[in-house]
Amino acid sequence: MLWKPYFSLSGRMPRRWFLLFGVLIWLFIYFLGLDYVMSKSEDVVNGKVSQQEIFRIIYLTGVAAYLAIFVPAIKRFHDIGWSGWFYLFLFIPIIRIPLAFLLVFWPGSKGDNNYGVNPRRGSQPTAQLP
Repeated sequence: MLWKPYFSLSGRMPRRWFLLFGVLIWLFIYFLGLDYVMSKSEDVVNGKVSQQEIFRIIYLTGVAAYLAIFVPAIKRFHDIGWSGWFYLFLFIPIIRIPLAFLLVFWPGSKGDNNYGVNPRRGSQPTAQLP
């Protein structure tokens, strides 16, 4: 099933899957919220919709975007060989952008690591000495 890896915190996720499941879904949610806000801009000017409602939509869109990137980012940290707790650094504004670039461009650890088998090649068998 295509969405099964999206709902489990264990395992690893290579860069390509992170871009597909994480970044593209995050962008979709973000632009969906932006589209809604822009469609209501004339109603705000005319007084039909309050600014508080627009700010609430922007806030909820941001929360949804962070939730959408939650599992893919943790799995991507696992692929690099880091703990999933590094996800919390994405909430620090000065660290967010460099860390996001690291998740997108930094290659995963070669071979298996503490978080699972290499998702690009599967488990590499080791040679047995006689």
